Order: sequence, then structure tokens, then C-alpha cells
Amino acid sequence: MFLKNSLSGKLEEFIPINSEDVRMYVCGPTIYNSPHIGNTRSIIVFDLLYRILKFLYPKVTYVRNITDVDDKIIKKAKELHESIDNLTSRVLRDFNNDIEMLDILHPTFEPKATEHIKDMIDMIQILIAKRYAYVANDHVLFRIEKDFDYGCLSKRKLQDMIPGKRIDPAPYKENPLDFVLWKPSSNNVGWDSPWGFGRPGWHIECSAMSNKYLGSHFDIHGGGQDLIFPHHENEIAQTRGFSGCNVMANYWIHNGMLTINGLKMSKSKGNVFYLKDVLQKYSPAVIRYFFYASHYSKQCNWSDENLRSAENNIRNLSIAIDGIDEIKQTITENFDKVKEIVKNRNEFIDKEFLSALENDMNTPLALNRLNELSKMILKETSQNKKFELKYILYQSAELIGIRLQQNQVSTSLSENEINTLIEQRKIAKQNKNFKLADDIRNTLLAQNIILEDSKNGTTWKFKS
Repeated sequence: MFLKNSLSGKLEEFIPINSEDVRMYVCGPTIYNSPHIGNTRSIIVFDLLYRILKFLYPKVTYVRNITDVDDKIIKKAKELHESIDNLTSRVLRDFNNDIEMLDILHPTFEPKATEHIKDMIDMIQILIAKRYAYVANDHVLFRIEKDFDYGCLSKRKLQDMIPGKRIDPAPYKENPLDFVLWKPSSNNVGWDSPWGFGRPGWHIECSAMSNKYLGSHFDIHGGGQDLIFPHHENEIAQTRGFSGCNVMANYWIHNGMLTINGLKMSKSKGNVFYLKDVLQKYSPAVIRYFFYASHYSKQCNWSDENLRSAENNIRNLSIAIDGIDEIKQTITENFDKVKEIVKNRNEFIDKEFLSALENDMNTPLALNRLNELSKMILKETSQNKKFELKYILYQSAELIGIRLQQNQVSTSLSENEINTLIEQRKIAKQNKNFKLADDIRNTLLAQNIILEDSKNGTTWKFKS
């Protein structure tokens, strides 16, 4: 498998530290509001990577954290006149319910920041002891100049950095770029520590939790591109200072951002769409297909046109697997006989499809292969071969979390009858009997069948 490593900026072969247990950490949600479709992209991208790794390796330890203490959470709870515990419990429940509808696999561990405060305090104490951190004005700060290669991930040079809106140039800092590991709390939200009552900085949360479950050096760290700086950069610096190891994660994977009709998503533009609302309109399979139609590392544009395209493609794939429930039952009951053709269940995954996934999760190419398989099924005359292709298509889509269902559109025509009418229409057009050709098209349309003519022939799909 090959992955684009943000650390090197290159496509690299993925070689795990221990092939018996691949370890991956991904920055999870800050639970102050329901997940929107921007959050959803990252969730789906790393669910896909988790699925691929689980297919390729015997064990994958996947950690996706929950940030349940944060300025946004405190502000939201105050606005709603709700306790922080009530707010975060409710939002986390809604988050899990929403993503479960998308068939998102449960991570191995899903640690909450508030349950690992001691781990953070312990890590900070070691950083202070090693002089990577210092106490000033009841804050604990990381000495950014102590990190030998700060900026390695974001490709920023320390000497070129100036304090900006995301960097607090407080007078008590030795360097304006030093970042907070612990800060005092004046609103009764916090914990006792050697430095007084307070709460952790954002960056130390992920370093402490990844170290707790994966160690200070692991295989993959993931998140959105907006987290590269300063969050992931600071994670690397403090983890290296704590562990003494030059490398935190061997591979850094970042998903591209989402636009809405070409615009940045923001509340001020009124174009924030929440997953729970989107799921009322589109099926989980359509939502996944939409996101997979763009490469994970590229910008993805949410639009009605792109969603309709995803919907049509899912409908066509569903048509192709007609009868899959009976096929699955047959395979379950007669697997010993079936494996004379296919040696094991993994061989039901299409090889070209898998090759696309192994090439930096090239989902656009993988979807093209699924569509090719659906066309092959509709053209196949051998029932045994059709049987095999349908199951390969179904299993391949299932691997990436697209759960296809048999087509639900009502028609009284069988697949063979549809193909027979298409052939009769072809002959009619060759004989210049255009009235008959039109009559056949209209007959099919009355049965919810739409024909699409091209230089390669005629294909059909169900009407929306």
C-alpha cells in the first residue's frame, strides 16, 4: 500500500512498525454541536483507511479521541444555560447516532480528554523537568526553540513565523510563539494541578492520549488539513520533547477541505449542513459515494449536481446487484461448493478495485471500477458468471462502507425482458423503424426505465 505522507510531501510505501498490529491515531470531534458535513468528510476518510488496513493486516489499533473540554464547549454551555457534562453527553450521543447511520466502524479506543487529565499532567511535568516547558503567570508553556525541527510538518521555518491571530503574544512568554500546555481557569471548569486550578491546552490532549494507547512512536496520525498548523506541528514538538524520539508518527495523512457550491462553509454564509439533516434526504451509500468521488487529499465540493450524480450511480449499482440477498444466502449455505470457484471470501474483492485503494486510497478510480463491474453484469449472459460478478461488486462496495441494497424502484419487467426490449429497439433503429423504436422507449419509460444512448451502445437505469 502507498500513502501520500504530509511529513515528506511524497507518495511512500506504507511499511508498518509491526505488521501484526498497525497503530493509527486520528483527531476526533470537539463535542459542542452536531457533526456537519465538513466533519463528516474526515470521519469517512479515516474510516476508509481503517477498513483498508483491517483488510490488509491481522490487527489494527485505531484511536479517535473526543475533545470534551474546550473554549467552544464552555461558551456553548453558557449560551444554552446547560452544564458542560450535559452538553457534551448529549452531543456525543447525537454524534455517535449520526455516524452510526453511515456504517462508520467503531475505533478500537475512543478516549475522552477529561478522562486523561492525569496523563496530561504527568507529560507536562516531564517536559518541565527536561526544560522543554516552563511555568509563567500560572501557565505552563512549551519552549518552541527547544524543538530541533519545529515546522517539519507544515514546512514553516521558525525564524519566519510571526505571532498572528492563532498565536497569543502574551508578555509572560519567553518567546511569543511558545504555546500553552496548561492554563488557569477562572470559570470553575478545571482540575487541580501542581500549577494551580486550570485545564490543559488543546495540543497536549492529543499527545497524552496517543501516547497512552499507542506509545510515543506509532504508524499513522491523521486529521483535516486545517490541523497541520499549529495543532499537529505542536503535537510533534511536545511528543518529541517528552519521549526523546525524533519521530512521533511515521505517516501523516490529511484530508482536504469541503466547500459548499464552491464557497467556504460558514455560519455567516448560512451554508452549514448538519449530517442529521442530510441523512433525511440522502442514503448513507449516496453520502459515502459523494465523498469518495473526490480524492481524499483534494478539495471536495458539496452541490446538488454532485449529489444527484452520486445518487444515480448508487441506483445503477443497486440495479446491477439485483438478487443479491438470494446470492448471499446461497454462498452462506454452500460455501464449500462456491469456494471451488473462489478460494476464500477475500477473493470476492475485485483486484483492480483493491489496487486503486492501495494506491493512496484512490477512491475515484475505485468507484470507476465498481461502475465497470455493474456494466459487465448487465451485459453478462452466463448466469454463473453473473452470479459471481454480482457478489464481487457487492463485497467490494461493502469493503469501503457502501452497503448496496437491491433496487427498490417498482417495475414489472425482469432484467432479461428489459435487455430484450433494448435489443428489439436496436434492430428497429437499424431498420429505420423509428416509430417502433420510440414506442419501445416509451414502454420502458412507463416501467420507470430510462435509456441512455451513446457510441458504445445503450444502457439503462431506473427513473429517479
